[in-house]
Order: sequence, then C-alpha cells, then structure tokens
Amino acid sequence: DLFIGLLPVTLTQFEGYATPDEVALYWTTATEKNNEGFEVQRSEDAATWRTFGFVQGNGTTNSPQHYQYQDSQPLQALAYYRLKQIDYDGQYEYSPTIAIQSKANPVSIAVFPSPSKGKVEIKVANPQQDKLSIKVMSSTGNLVWESDLVTDSRYNQVLHLKNTGLYIVHVQVGD
Repeated sequence: DLFIGLLPVTLTQFEGYATPDEVALYWTTATEKNNEGFEVQRSEDAATWRTFGFVQGNGTTNSPQHYQYQDSQPLQALAYYRLKQIDYDGQYEYSPTIAIQSKANPVSIAVFPSPSKGKVEIKVANPQQDKLSIKVMSSTGNLVWESDLVTDSRYNQVLHLKNTGLYIVHVQVGD
C-alpha cells in the first residue's frame, strides 16, 4: 500500500505523467468510507500549496476506485503534487507528495512573412532563457546566416535574403 491513513480511505496508488500539453494525475483507493473527495494541490517548492482542482469521491465502498485529473496549465518547471482527501465530516488527510517535470515547451518561433520578397523576420520567445541558436540554410544545405549563442527571453532578427528560393530555419533551444 502507498499508505494506510487514519481516516477510512486507503490510497494504494498516486502517480502522474507529463505530456507536452498537460500533467495527468492518477490514483487508486482500495477502500473508502465517507469519502467526499480529493482536493488536487500543486506547489513550486513543496512548501506552499495551492488547490486547483477537486475530484468527487465515492462515499463508502470496499472495491478499488480509480481517479484521474488533468492539470491543463502545468508549471513550466518541476512541480509538486499532492491530494487532500476530505471526509463528509470535514476531516482530511494528505497523500504523499510526487514531483513531475513538465514536458511543455514554452518556446515559440515565428518566421514571417512567408512567402516574402527577401525581407524575413524571425522572432523567438524563450521565457526560460535557455541557450538558443538559429541557422538559416538554403534548400541545398548552404549556411546563409547563423546567430550567436543567446539566452535572451525574446529574440528578434530581420534578414534580407538576396536569392529567391526555399530556406530552412533551424532553431536549437537548450541541448
């Protein structure tokens, strides 16, 4: 068992998985007695917690119950999650804490106009200020332009391309 609480709910599983869009949390109870439900809580530092969701419990049952909750706006860093299980009479107990690293990529890239008449603007939003480099190559693989290695949160570059053709913009963020 994950833990057997003093309250009449036995939590046997609590885990989560990060996808590029969300963090999915799953948990299972073996038995429940007077279980009103679960507050889903999140923290950046495992000390200050904020409730951002609630999942209704199944009252009283002796059969395993499976629950899930999706954090559709996960932190862009390591986040800590826990459950606050609440009984109908207001008593509560906390689950163990789990840590999940978000897989969301907060970097956004814009290249415009496309097609263009030679003047092209490249904008990159890099809120985590990760290492960033940009290369522009011709369709034949020749390097046309390359940025310095930067860690700016916003990067903007205007290029004046002389030859008509197809260009490939390669942006590398972090490793």
